[in-house]
Amino acid sequence: MITYPAVRQDLAFAVADDVAAGDLVAAAHEAAGPELRAMRAFDVYHGDQVGEGRKSIAFAVSFQSSERTLSDEDAAACARRS
Repeated sequence: MITYPAVRQDLAFAVADDVAAGDLVAAAHEAAGPELRAMRAFDVYHGDQVGEGRKSIAFAVSFQSSERTLSDEDAAACARRS
């Protein structure tokens, strides 16, 4: 079996304070499909830049195809679907 390399990116989403990181992970997996292999929250920010009652959650994300090596553009397209 040939294993193709993963493309890793950091993504951040600004959401309401009551949105759980797990809800974002579930929605991203549904939207991005099987090429989204891993998504782990590593930072939560509250402050003026995201506004009152909101937060920004940053994730380390891995995209990987079982059929080919993904380009950065492929990963960006997956991220936009997330």
